[in-house]
Order: sequence, then structure tokens, then C-alpha cells
Amino acid sequence: MGTKKKMTSGQQGRAAIKILLVEDYEGNVIIALHYLEEEGFKVVSVSNGEEALKAIEKEDFDLVLMDVEMPVMDGYATTEVIRKRQKEGKIKKHLPIIGTTANAFKSDRDKCFAAGMDDYVSKPFDFKFLIDKIHKQLDK
Repeated sequence: MGTKKKMTSGQQGRAAIKILLVEDYEGNVIIALHYLEEEGFKVVSVSNGEEALKAIEKEDFDLVLMDVEMPVMDGYATTEVIRKRQKEGKIKKHLPIIGTTANAFKSDRDKCFAAGMDDYVSKPFDFKFLIDKIHKQLDK
């Protein structure tokens, strides 16, 4: 007899939601993958903005969790490119982006919104709060 995994509220009545996790710190990736996949999300993880842009060209995502401070290309610049591509019609639908930052100052929040992010959360994550923010963005 196999064990049946309990369905969470995120899994009930929904097709699998596909999230792009853009995070350079491996510890955060491991923890985030655990909680997001437990909630029933399909997650693809990349470690910088350039990799995120390539992933978005290849696959459709329902939402992006975007670290703001990364090597190669940070989350602010990556978000600006995504929004530009949406305006040009290269990305067909609005792609909700939630910025993630270790800084919780108002100026950091304002910078996320100025770059075109839809919301932001501070690290370390309160995963119940993060899951609620994800559902809020997806239900718009």
C-alpha cells in the first residue's frame, strides 16, 4: 500500500501553478523549494537575472519570486527587462513578480515597485505569509 500525500489548499481545485524562483543563495533555494513544492507549486529555480530571462523565453510561468540582490544581473534590472518585453509583446501576459530581499526598509520596497514588481517580501521568509502573497497575486 502506498501512502497518499495530503493535498494542501494550494493544490485543491487548481492546475499546477508554475513559479520561477530566482535566488542565488543555495540555502534559500532549498528551503523555498521545500515549502513551495509542498504547497503544490511546480518550481523552476535559477540563480541570477540572466538565467531568469532565458527561462522565461523557454517556458511559461505563472509567477516569479525575484531576489533583488544577485550577481550577474540583479532582480531590479531583470524585472525592468521583463516589463519592457511585455510592453513590446514578447511576453504575452502580465507576469506577477514578487521581489525578495533581506532588507525591509521602505526605500527597498519602493525600489521594488519602481522596477515594476507587483509585491515584495523580506527574508527570512515567513512561508505562510509568502504563500498568501503568491495566491493574492495569482487571484488578481
